[in-house]
Amino acid sequence: MDIYIHCNEKGLIFEIIVPYKISDEFGYYKKIGETDDPNFARQYTIFDELGVPNYKYSGGEIVKRTDEEKAAERKARQDALLQKRYIQSINDSVNTFVQSMILKESASFDVDMKIKTAGVYDKWAAGKYEVGDIRTHAGQVWECWTAHDNASNPDITPDKPQTWANFWRPLHGKSPETARPWTKPWAGTTDMYHAGEYMVWTDGTIKKCLRDTVYSPDEYAADWEDVE
Repeated sequence: MDIYIHCNEKGLIFEIIVPYKISDEFGYYKKIGETDDPNFARQYTIFDELGVPNYKYSGGEIVKRTDEEKAAERKARQDALLQKRYIQSINDSVNTFVQSMILKESASFDVDMKIKTAGVYDKWAAGKYEVGDIRTHAGQVWECWTAHDNASNPDITPDKPQTWANFWRPLHGKSPETARPWTKPWAGTTDMYHAGEYMVWTDGTIKKCLRDTVYSPDEYAADWEDVE
């Protein structure tokens, strides 16, 4: 019977098998010898209690690793876990830096730029908000226009639009590219659509507002025109 091992480039053994025949189309296994003992592999405890390999393939033989080798691997694993948990990747670090720069400058952005960079803003969650804070929810970019704290005002939530509109207003795009889903105005001039703003109607078409309005295309079609 053939003896096969599955090991990595360092020779650390992850599996020892003694088959009569093996199909190894992916090249996972390495033949290292032969044996007449069908229980040959059972004499090896491949991993210790922490999942560290106990054996390596060296000099053409299965060799038991020293305590020092295994201790060094455990330390390396622990260091890698701490690195992964607490140190951001390059991409994450760059994204965080860019996000911080955008947020720092966002006060000077026009509405379209705020919509285009909406991905850097947090999703809305109950909390304490100041005038000018921006959050996203249900495909919309929202700007706080009345300071509030959900701890003392728990009803200020997106699912209660008449209350919500007294504290948050949706940002309406000024180009077809920044059109966002139609949101019914509840607070008069604060969240109404103004001439030259765009929105995505319920059928997926983009519409341009022709004059200041609180009415939808279904309610007053003359206030809107389709964008080709």
